[in-house]
Amino acid sequence: MKKSTALLVFATTASLISCGPQAPKANLVSDIDSLSYSLGVHNTQGLMTYATSRLGVDSTHTTNFINGIIEGTKEIDAKEKAHMAGLQIGQQLSGDMYESLNNQLFAGDSVNALNKEKFMNGFLEGVEGKSTIDMSKATEYVQAKAQTIQKDSVRTGSDFKNTVDSLSYMIGLVNTQGLMDYATARLGVDSAYTKEFISSIQEGTKALDATQKARMAGIQIGQQISGDMFKALNEQLFLGDTSTSLSKENFLAGFIAGVENKSVISMEEAANYVRTKAETIQKNAIEKKYAEYKKENEDFLTKNKEKEGIKTTESGLQYRIVKEGKGKKPEATSRVKVHYKGTLIDGTQFDSSYDRKEPTSFNCNQVIKGWTEALTMMPVGSKWELFIPQELAYGANAPQGIKPFSTLIFEVELLDIEK
Repeated sequence: MKKSTALLVFATTASLISCGPQAPKANLVSDIDSLSYSLGVHNTQGLMTYATSRLGVDSTHTTNFINGIIEGTKEIDAKEKAHMAGLQIGQQLSGDMYESLNNQLFAGDSVNALNKEKFMNGFLEGVEGKSTIDMSKATEYVQAKAQTIQKDSVRTGSDFKNTVDSLSYMIGLVNTQGLMDYATARLGVDSAYTKEFISSIQEGTKALDATQKARMAGIQIGQQISGDMFKALNEQLFLGDTSTSLSKENFLAGFIAGVENKSVISMEEAANYVRTKAETIQKNAIEKKYAEYKKENEDFLTKNKEKEGIKTTESGLQYRIVKEGKGKKPEATSRVKVHYKGTLIDGTQFDSSYDRKEPTSFNCNQVIKGWTEALTMMPVGSKWELFIPQELAYGANAPQGIKPFSTLIFEVELLDIEK
C-alpha cells in the first residue's frame, strides 16, 4: 500500500584500455560494455581501506594485492578451488575469528587468551569429523563456560588455565557447524576434494609474510568479484534472463582500473552512468519478463469496468460502492483511520488489517496514488471496493509478495479522519 522505491549501481570513451599486467582489457563498444566497466569501477569504492584494515594488506604491497585479484579471477580446476577455499578459511580462522572470540570472551584483556593451538585442533577435527565429542554437548559446554569466563574476565588476575584449553578446543569444534555446506554451496568446493580443502585450512593458519598476505587477500577478492558478485549483478539487472549478460571482461577491467586508480572515468561519473543506464536496463528486463502478466491484468480491468456497479475515474481507477458513508471527505493531507484487505486479480491476499485485528492510520498523500484518489472521494463511514491499475499502484517497482504491473484490489472502510 505504501510507496516503494528501487535502485542499482559508465565509461565514456571506449577503445582498448589496459588495466595493468595480465589484467583484462576493456573494449567498450556498447552500453552493456560501458555499464559493465562502470559497475566494476563503482564496486571498488572503499576496497583498499577494507583490504588494509580487515585483510591485513600492507599498503606497500598494493601491486601484490592487485596481481592476486587478477589471479583470483582466472578459471581454476576443482582441486585448486578446494585448495584456495581452504587457505581463505584458514586465514580467517587464525586471524579475525580468533581475535574476535578473544575480545568477546576476555573484554580486550591481553593477559588472558584462548589457547590457539587447542582452538585450531578443535576446528580441524570438527571439519574432518574426527572429534570424539558430540556437537550438541560441545555447544552446551561453550555456552556454560563462556558465560562464566565473560562474567569473571573483568576481574584482574583471574586464572582460567583449568578451563581455557577445553573451551578453546570446544569453540573451534562448534565453529565448524555448517562449514562444509558453506564450502560447497558458496565457495564451490567439490566434495571429492574435501581432503585438499582441509589440508589447505591448516596451511592457511600459518603466518604469512606481507607479500603472501597481499597476494592471498587479492585472490580472495578476485574469486568473489568474478563469482558471486558478478552473478548477483546479472540477476539484479536481467532478472535471470540468461540471453543477456554483463560483459565479464569489461567488468573486471573496470574493477582492476578502479583499484589501481587508473580508470578512464571518475568514481562520480561511474556512479551517475550506472544510475541512469542500469535503471533503464532493469526496467526493460522487468517489462520483458512480466509482459504476459501485465497484459493479463490489463485485460482484467477492461472486463471489470463493464460489470454492474463499477465506476471508473479519469485516471483509470475503478471502484464499487459497497456502503455509502455520511461523514466528511478527507483532504489529501488528512490523516485517516481505515480497515482494509488487499488481493491480486487471482485472489491472492497480500495484506489485511482485518487479520491483524487493528485498523491502520496514515496520511492520504503517503500511500499509492490509487488510494489517495479513492480516499479523498470517500465520506467517512463508507466501504468501497477498489480496483487500482498498476500505473496508480507500484508499477514495475512492486514490493516483495506483489508482482510488477499488478492490479491491486482492495476492500476499504474509511473509519475516521483523525485530528
